[in-house]
Amino acid sequence: MTTAVVDTKTVDLKSSLMEALGQQKGSTQFNVGASIVAINTVAAAHSLANIDMAGHRVSLMYRAILEIQRDKKNLAAFDKERVRHQVTPARAGANEYYPFVRVMDGHWADLAEKTVTFENIPNLRKWYPNPSSLKYAVVIAELIALGISPEDSEKFIQDYKFSKTGQTRLRGLEAANKDRRNPPKRKRGDKWPAADKEAAYKAHGLCELDPEVAKSLTFESDFALAIVRFVNGRMEIICDAGLDGNAVIKAVKAQQNVWASNPAPTP
Repeated sequence: MTTAVVDTKTVDLKSSLMEALGQQKGSTQFNVGASIVAINTVAAAHSLANIDMAGHRVSLMYRAILEIQRDKKNLAAFDKERVRHQVTPARAGANEYYPFVRVMDGHWADLAEKTVTFENIPNLRKWYPNPSSLKYAVVIAELIALGISPEDSEKFIQDYKFSKTGQTRLRGLEAANKDRRNPPKRKRGDKWPAADKEAAYKAHGLCELDPEVAKSLTFESDFALAIVRFVNGRMEIICDAGLDGNAVIKAVKAQQNVWASNPAPTP
């Protein structure tokens, strides 16, 4: 395995955030490539020093991701890095931050190792994402759901405790996000009248979605609530709405007057 040679004594963790974001003095231009290199350098320094600074790395990734998503040019530049790092795009309904963290944390293959072809681009040096990066994407999703600012994220991670399980820091945020995406089902005896359910089934669908999306949503009686986003001329489902079974049914029933006036066409 080839790892960047870093003198850990010279790594200033307090200033690495600005370095990772390419915000050197006199510069207002966000540099996607330089940011990715800098974040990987910080990760390598932590590994060589055998210190656990995952929360610090996640805060760097979090801020970089928001900067990238804020600008179309940054998104285009990141997509080139994604291909260079042989990382596939997020599938519909999957955690959209997976590609980002897999590019930002990993290592390159030895130069002697055989090159690879990815998305029709030949002779790419093999990239090995850090397997732990997947959980970082879950943590970032939870930080965004909680509305934590990038500047406050490192301290928030350090102090975080998930009240339901007692888990702390990254593990706590992982558990909180899992709980958000998979809320408890309705209690037995909480009935949904058959007539109401039938009316919902007769509602006119606005569009069809890839069935893969269903894997990321929590269903109650074949219905689910999701958060959608309009970006770059496209409508995207970004996550489950995080509501439990009763709330799903309540929301569905609340729309029945609308559906009654707009039923599905008769076959």
